[in-house]
Amino acid sequence: MSTCKIIKYATVAVLLTAFIVFSSLKIINVTRSTQAANERNGKVILIDPGHGGSDPGAVSTKGTKESVLNMQVALFLKEYLLEEGFEVIMTRGDGDVPGADTGMTNDERKHIIASAECDMVVSIHMNKFSDTSVHGAETFYYEPSEEGRQLAECIQISLKNELDSTNTRTIKGVTNLFVLKTSKAPSVLIECGYISNPTEETKLNTPSYQRRIAFSVCCGIMSYYSKRSQLQSTTG
Repeated sequence: MSTCKIIKYATVAVLLTAFIVFSSLKIINVTRSTQAANERNGKVILIDPGHGGSDPGAVSTKGTKESVLNMQVALFLKEYLLEEGFEVIMTRGDGDVPGADTGMTNDERKHIIASAECDMVVSIHMNKFSDTSVHGAETFYYEPSEEGRQLAECIQISLKNELDSTNTRTIKGVTNLFVLKTSKAPSVLIECGYISNPTEETKLNTPSYQRRIAFSVCCGIMSYYSKRSQLQSTTG
């Protein structure tokens, strides 16, 4: 056999091998993507816009009400989650006037969270502090819950990557917040920023920034389910 033919056959063999390997990797990636999508499909997420009605939560010196901002971010988050195939329950804001800053008692909020057949609880809040230089979003979880910790970690990483790369805040485990321990599902409470910080307050009142917060939280939730799917595929 001539040298040219040997080279020709060798080249074909290399290309064929490369094609098989590439196709296999592509199939694996598609399978993993499908698994991740199936993991999300049908999952029910309860969004809790904190405070509301006669309880405005924190109020800034300029009159910004936490409860109003909570609702605005929560509605954007609901929109993103629905687009990604999740089902969404709202503790408030789904009444006769969707998105209205309606109120409820703590007992009513507890009842909704406890009775909801959900896979996750995400409570949206804004922060306030005496030191006006303090800023940055942070995520809380129910300390005994390992799944809650993992969810909080995914969301906090996303808040840094997608919203504010300078954010050095870390997740915090707590035991005294009823909204985090009422449901058996992994639960987090996100303080989206400080209305006591003038610069951050201005951004928090901007719909585009509210969308960025909601998008960051949505990405964190998707990252959480993606990691769970990958773990199940490796251990299964």
